[in-house]
Amino acid sequence: MSGRKATKPSDIVSPNLRIRNALRQQLEIEARKNQTTLNGEMARRLQQSFDAGAMQTIQDLADKLAKRYRKQLAA
Repeated sequence: MSGRKATKPSDIVSPNLRIRNALRQQLEIEARKNQTTLNGEMARRLQQSFDAGAMQTIQDLADKLAKRYRKQLAA
């Protein structure tokens, strides 16, 4: 085993992230606008990217169902 302690999904972890300084500056500006920390802004944006993906999946499914059952829905 790698020696890493097992974590739960709810645990807070500290990954190392390398980003360009310009991106860090943009994130800091947005963090101030949103009255949060740089870490909070990054975590919020990462979570939003996953939430947006899930919402797109739901929308895609709804579109497919609507297309498939369009005639039945119109009646």
